[in-house]
Amino acid sequence: MPTKANTNDRKIQEQRTIKRERRILQFLNGVRSAQQIVDGPPPIVRLHTEYRRRAHPDQHEARGAHLKSACLCELELAERIIAARYEISPVYGFTNIREVAKIKDVRVLLDSLGSMLSHATKGDWEGPYTIPGAYDRPVHAAVCRTGKVMFFGLPNGNNTWLWTPSPTGAGTFAAPANQPTDSLFCAGHSFLIDGRLLVVGGGGDGTGDRHNRGWIFDPSPGVETWTQTLGNGTPNDGDMSFYRWYPTLVTLGDSPGRILVVSGDQNTAPGEAEQMEIYMQNTDRFELVWGPGGPGDTSANHAFPQIYPGLHLLPGGEVFYAPTGWYAGGCAASAAYAAALPSGYFELQSTSVPASATWTDVDTDDAPAESALDRVMGMSVLLCQPTYPYVQAMIVGGGADPESTTTFQMINLSTMSPSWGPPVALPDGLSRVNVNLALLPDGTVFMSGGRQLSVSPPNGGTCWIYDPKATSWTEMDPVANARQYHSLTVLLPDARVATAGHECPDDNTIEIFSPPYLFKSDGSPATQPVITSAPALVHHGHEFDVETPDACAIDRVVLVRPAAVTHQTDSEQRVIHMNSKVTGSTTLRVEAPDGWHPHSLAPQGWYMLFLIDNAGVPSVAEFIELH
Repeated sequence: MPTKANTNDRKIQEQRTIKRERRILQFLNGVRSAQQIVDGPPPIVRLHTEYRRRAHPDQHEARGAHLKSACLCELELAERIIAARYEISPVYGFTNIREVAKIKDVRVLLDSLGSMLSHATKGDWEGPYTIPGAYDRPVHAAVCRTGKVMFFGLPNGNNTWLWTPSPTGAGTFAAPANQPTDSLFCAGHSFLIDGRLLVVGGGGDGTGDRHNRGWIFDPSPGVETWTQTLGNGTPNDGDMSFYRWYPTLVTLGDSPGRILVVSGDQNTAPGEAEQMEIYMQNTDRFELVWGPGGPGDTSANHAFPQIYPGLHLLPGGEVFYAPTGWYAGGCAASAAYAAALPSGYFELQSTSVPASATWTDVDTDDAPAESALDRVMGMSVLLCQPTYPYVQAMIVGGGADPESTTTFQMINLSTMSPSWGPPVALPDGLSRVNVNLALLPDGTVFMSGGRQLSVSPPNGGTCWIYDPKATSWTEMDPVANARQYHSLTVLLPDARVATAGHECPDDNTIEIFSPPYLFKSDGSPATQPVITSAPALVHHGHEFDVETPDACAIDRVVLVRPAAVTHQTDSEQRVIHMNSKVTGSTTLRVEAPDGWHPHSLAPQGWYMLFLIDNAGVPSVAEFIELH
């Protein structure tokens, strides 16, 4: 008798076969000439983004793509396919793969197209899965060290819940042992060094009053409870000195664990809070940040005109500002918001009380690059690589349409005088507003959602993967539902990606994407490397052993910081490569990163440890604590 698991596997495989056939039909129905069938689906688009002062970035196909050594089929067969398509329907073309299969000598072509358009090249979405009605529609998400995902958002703001993903199906949903008494809607959040999640500010929009308090969620097995930080709501008496709605939080690299709290609209005073604060984990208090002169020196204040500014901790300890964020809530399209410029970095001279810091602006190469940096309602990510350029920031979409929404920009932060490069067109040339970016274990960037409502297709639109090493984009399977305002995307411990949320109209579903690296060339599931054991605690710069039966087949070992994302803002994401060597048939010796203080490349905390084999397939992650 078939088991439930076998039935689910069979259904998933049937769905994947249908998707592959649909892609073949879309290709055959979309070509305008027989020669396009002979040539096959278009190659990967490669974008050369190096800056040239008297020219512009090249955009051309991958090297050698135009020098194909073999055609998919003879021109005569392609012409018969075109004729059969018009005979069936001059408007709609083929409606079923069986109609194509009837054409003489077409089988080899179908097999070739099936391979080129399989899940090994496009990936695969599962779902949408409906979230039970007892839980709020997600606006915030954080991947906890237990592998569960903490969600919260609307309509109540304090109805938090945990999702446990499943290899197949929707997974399970449960509420923690208690709930915050404040609304956490439009709060900011970041992980503490012990793996607990700090959430500050938020409220408003009918979910409860805006507030200046902090809440901490402990995801430990058997605990899963919320506690309030020290303070009674009185400004600067344990709680924050400012009410902060839409703030950004950044976990710093020093000890014993501090989190920078930036921006956010105030409760009564107009505009955002310009003075920053630091949450001190050892005292459970918030302390103001001053200029080098100490208390009273407000030179470190920064007037981010937008809320949720894009901030990232750099390996040198500076906090880099990418001008994303929000100029207003709601489902309206993006718009010019040049006041968010310029970009820059924030450098802390001292994190001891009283904390002090300075601010430095960052230039661009020219006026067009500066203009295109107007990217409010876009998203930024930090890219760390083991080879030059070691650290880059990538910023996608947002801003004025089409000047910024249809492009992305890069900045090389490995130079003494970094500057933003020119805007480069996104591969499909379509606008992305409230776009989601998720870093994958192999160092690539997964882009989904963000299609403007006025131009959205019935589904959420095509997704793409950007490879910063090859500077290339690869087209992925389209997401089923629209994912824009109040949507989010996170990397799961099993190397899949989950997306959820959306407003206008409300979307109370989750979809799960399996990237191409989880499939063999024929589209069947790849065999993932296995971690049989890894230490629960490792120290910066120290070596440690990882046991795996696949030791000799492992190409890379990486740490991935779990996501804590909302409103296309996530300062936590980073993928860190580690040196490793085979020391036994089942043993890898790995060197933990960042052996120097402060630990800003890899801040203290919990990470997902992934092994990636020679075929590029990642393992299911093991959570480890880096101390």
